Amino acid sequence: QLVMEQAERIIQAKREAEEAEKLQQEAEILIRKSK
Repeated sequence: QLVMEQAERIIQAKREAEEAEKLQQEAEILIRKSK
């Protein structure tokens, strides 16, 4: 049970990290366009 909860948390964190990376790339593109 505990292992499953930890795995869920890790998967969630990984997903959030990937989402943050995508947003960061989009932000960098917008910054380049605005210059």
